[in-house]
Amino acid sequence: MYCRRMPDLSWVDSSELSHTTQLKHPEVYAKAGRHLASWFLVQLDVDNNGAFEANEYARSTQTPFLGIAYDMQNTVVELAHNVGNMPSAVSAEHYDSPGTVIYRVRVLGS
Repeated sequence: MYCRRMPDLSWVDSSELSHTTQLKHPEVYAKAGRHLASWFLVQLDVDNNGAFEANEYARSTQTPFLGIAYDMQNTVVELAHNVGNMPSAVSAEHYDSPGTVIYRVRVLGS
C-alpha cells in the first residue's frame, strides 16, 4: 500500500513524559508533547521510566501510538490501573500476582 506520505520521526525519551519531568522541567515536558502531536511509538527503557506516563499521555490526548512487545503489555496494564481501577494490575512477564492482566501462554496452559 502506498500512501504518498513520509513520516516525520522524532525521538522522545519516555521519561520526558513523566509526571516528575512535568513538575520539574515543564519546558522539556511541553517539547516532548509537541513532538507527539500526531502519533508516536512507545519504546521502554530498561527501568520502565515514563512508560506509564507515555501511555497515559496517549490515552488522555487521544494520540495514536504503536506499542510493540512489552510496550503493548504496559499499555494494557496502564489502562487497567487508570481506567479499570485496578491498581495492582501487572503483567505475568515479570510478576506472578493476583492482579495479573497479561498472561504468558505457557502459564495458561499449565
